Amino acid sequence: MIKTIINYLKMLKRHFYIQKKETSLNQHDLINYNRLISEHDFEQEKIKHVSILNSFLSKYDFILKNELNNNVLKDYLFFDIGAGSLIHSNYFCNFVKKIYSIEPSKSALKIGKRIYGELKNNIIVNDFAEDVLEKLPLNEKC
Repeated sequence: MIKTIINYLKMLKRHFYIQKKETSLNQHDLINYNRLISEHDFEQEKIKHVSILNSFLSKYDFILKNELNNNVLKDYLFFDIGAGSLIHSNYFCNFVKKIYSIEPSKSALKIGKRIYGELKNNIIVNDFAEDVLEKLPLNEKC
């Protein structure tokens, strides 16, 4: 009996977790980005971005502070993989020579562009990271 249940669970797990990336993206978009944003919702989204960035900085500021203040990263090429609505791209574009924001969701990028406008030194790549990284200039010298 136990062996049958374990075999069934193994089979269920295999079937449950196999999903095409496009299907996963569509589901993610529906939950997070595909909605009409009223002006009030847009303002709430901006507040959420500030909160997320502040949380990030509270965790990693001790690592970044010296590098950012001394312009150590100014000649670096950055990749924001899974850039979402460009929260971290917006932050780092002020400190690096060039940043590639890689995000498959057009809806997420649209929200990010609406919040931040055109970002300095930013190249937006609307694609899946696993499909595009080999095409990007990973060895590019800045």
